[in-house]
Amino acid sequence: MPIPRGYSEAIVTPQQSRSVEAVWSYVAPARGQSVILPDGRCDLILQFREGQSSSVQAVVTGPATTPYEIGYAAGDGWVGVRMRPERGVALWGSEIGAAKDLVRRGAAAVALVPALGSGLITKTRPLPQGRWQT
Repeated sequence: MPIPRGYSEAIVTPQQSRSVEAVWSYVAPARGQSVILPDGRCDLILQFREGQSSSVQAVVTGPATTPYEIGYAAGDGWVGVRMRPERGVALWGSEIGAAKDLVRRGAAAVALVPALGSGLITKTRPLPQGRWQT
């Protein structure tokens, strides 16, 4: 499967960070859909519409174990931090055992990871649910 045009990723070595595996971003150049392959990792993500600061939404994913498809429009974007496999518990705490294939968005993501609750995140309205599907 080809990597979508516009996707970028920076791998972080264990010497640089014991918690972060990679930092990635993607801004869709056109309407489309993509299959997200399972990697067993948890991600902290900011989802947005290009040029619309009021569209930022926090997203926290549990360990992905099955592929899933997402649909997007031109200008939809994501910036994410992929955690190392053993660091998912830092995000989900005692819920990590039940977090497999879960996605928390908006206020639910901020409740899980309060550090995501900056003024930018908590004062914005969420994107339509159909934009990020699991």
